[in-house]
Amino acid sequence: MSTVNGNIFRIDELLKNMSKPPIQEVGEIDFADDDCIIVCGGFEDRSTHIVEALSTCSKGLSAILINYLPFLEKNRSQLIRDKCSARNIKLLEPEIEYDRENPAGVIDSMLPLISKAKGRIFIDISGMSRLLIVQLIVGLYRHKGSFNGISVLYCMADQYPLKKEQVRQKIADVNKGSVDDILILSTGVFDISIVPELSSTVMQNQPIRLIAFPSFNNHQLTTLRAELSVANFSFILGRPYLQGNYWHEAEIRKLNRVEEIIAGKSSNTDESKSTLNYVETLDYLLKLYNDYNIWNKLVLAPTGSKMQAVAVGIFRSFLDDVQIVYPTPRTFDAPDRFSVRVRKVYRLDLDGFSDIA
Repeated sequence: MSTVNGNIFRIDELLKNMSKPPIQEVGEIDFADDDCIIVCGGFEDRSTHIVEALSTCSKGLSAILINYLPFLEKNRSQLIRDKCSARNIKLLEPEIEYDRENPAGVIDSMLPLISKAKGRIFIDISGMSRLLIVQLIVGLYRHKGSFNGISVLYCMADQYPLKKEQVRQKIADVNKGSVDDILILSTGVFDISIVPELSSTVMQNQPIRLIAFPSFNNHQLTTLRAELSVANFSFILGRPYLQGNYWHEAEIRKLNRVEEIIAGKSSNTDESKSTLNYVETLDYLLKLYNDYNIWNKLVLAPTGSKMQAVAVGIFRSFLDDVQIVYPTPRTFDAPDRFSVRVRKVYRLDLDGFSDIA
């Protein structure tokens, strides 16, 4: 509870009513002395764009490199090392290993490096998994005690190779039973990750409300439904920023049978939110918290877009009675089947959220 002008508000009420920091399109990032960028070597073009776009840097900029395990040669960690060396960016050591199959504790291994960063910390989420994004945002907030001096960088891909006709045919084949699996970007689930740093502080006996972001990997939702005793569902569908990708939402709905799952129970909810404007997702999460937290145990699976994962990270930083779970994909499509090039770069400074801490 917090008191504002003599009135008492819950933290979720303050978050809901505050003017939230805007996400802004930017050109070249203006790094200052002693700033630090956290970057992850993925296999999409956008995972290395920020470092590649920098001119020679002489301001003492440093970088923390996160490497995925299991190791994949297609990941671009070596390119990041080379570009940092060519641009006088100090690559802090040791590099951080992030095991998708055992993701707990990444922020703890990073703290000795973060303590060396005296300026602003930039999280380049462009090559990061959704769970890693949430872990870093929550972990940095807890380490610093506020969001002061923390920014998010996001590179929007220029093109996504997914074709509507191809996706529709794959979905039709699955529905007819002619194939058992569908591989669109990723498929299957290795395990449901429940990392200690994102576990709920309250062991509630209330029925579970699963808040999930259906995706092209329908196994994620299927596994969550099979493994959790879910009483109610709240689905958040991603509304793509690019008009040419609007069809994604309709196909994801069909693939995951969203209407079938929520039918017949008025307490189930289903909303569409922007994949880019994190405020829409954050405000809806706060509404769900206000409406259902007393009656349900909220279990949240951040399987939506990367900026929706940012919203989840901010939400979870302030509300630690929400359980985060993540159905880790088992298999990824070939690297050349993912996004190519970069259309725009966005920056989100999180400092404004420190006003309510």
